[in-house]
Amino acid sequence: MIVLVSEKNTAFYMSYNNDSMMSLEVYEAFMDHYFPRTETPEKPVYVPLDEKDAEKYVGLYQNTRFLFLKSKFSYADGKLLMETGAPGKHIFKMITPLLFEDESGNKLAFKKDHRGSIEYFYYDSLEGNHFGADSQKIHRKQPFPDVAEGSKYKSFIDDLHALDIMGAKSGSRFEPQASMTQSEFADVLFRAHGWHGIPWSIDSTKKQMITGLPSFDPNAVITRQTAAVMIQNLKALKPASKVRLSGQMDAWAVEAVVALVSQGVIDPDTTVQADGTVDFRSNQPLLRQEAAALLDKVFGHYALPLPIK
Repeated sequence: MIVLVSEKNTAFYMSYNNDSMMSLEVYEAFMDHYFPRTETPEKPVYVPLDEKDAEKYVGLYQNTRFLFLKSKFSYADGKLLMETGAPGKHIFKMITPLLFEDESGNKLAFKKDHRGSIEYFYYDSLEGNHFGADSQKIHRKQPFPDVAEGSKYKSFIDDLHALDIMGAKSGSRFEPQASMTQSEFADVLFRAHGWHGIPWSIDSTKKQMITGLPSFDPNAVITRQTAAVMIQNLKALKPASKVRLSGQMDAWAVEAVVALVSQGVIDPDTTVQADGTVDFRSNQPLLRQEAAALLDKVFGHYALPLPIK
C-alpha cells in the first residue's frame, strides 16, 4: 500500500505478507492521528447524465487482478446502474465526467485509454474486492454465425466469448446444440471460475471441482446433474428459497441441483411448471448453449439470487 498526501508533503508505504486488510486499518489510524478531519466535507453536486453520453461507460468490465470479479454498467434514468456478483447492485450519480458516487458515498472513477475511450474504472468501495485493482472494459467479439440474433442464449454465449471463457467448437461455429465431454466442461468451468490466474490455487481448484462425483470420465458426455455438482463444488451456493424438483436425478446430485435452481441459476429452457415444480432434466446431456447460460449466471456479473420464471 502506498499513500501520497501531497498537500501535507507526506507519504508512506507499507508491505506485509498476509492477506488481511491490515493496511487499511493502519491507513485509517495514521490519518486519524496526524490529519484528523476538522470540518465536514461538502456534499457533491450531481450532474444529470443523458443516455447518449452514458453509452461510453456502459458495458461489461473485468477486474485486472481478480478475474472472477466482473461488473456490468447500464443506463438508468440519468444515472449508471452497476451490477456485480459480490456487492450486488449499485446506483451511481455523476459528479463530473469520469467521476461518480454510489448511494453510500463511495467514489468510482473511469479512466480513458491512449485513444481517449473509456477503458477502465476504479471503485473505492470495500464491499467486495474492487479496490484491489482497476477493472478493464471487455470488448465484444465477432458473433457466431450459428447463434441466432433472437436466441435466448445469445447474451450468455456472447459474454463468455468476450471473456475468452468459451469460444467456437469448430472453425467459427459455436454449435450451441452440441453436447460436451466432462473434460471439456471442466476446462470451461475452470476459466469461468476466475481463479486460474492464481497459481497456488490451480491444483486445489481442479480437485475440488470433481468432489462428490461417483466418477470422473474425461471422455464421457457430461450430464446436467454432473455439471451442477461441479459448479456447486466451486460456488458453494446456499439455497435461496424452497423449490420442488420433478424428474429423475441421482441422490448425489440433489443438493447441488436444489442450490442452483433456488438461486435462479438455470438455463432459459428450464421453467417453473403450472404445479410449481421445476424439472432440471438432470440426466440429459448438457448442451453447449446451456453450459454458457449456467456459467455466465453463476460466475458472471449477476447478483444472485435471480428470479425464477
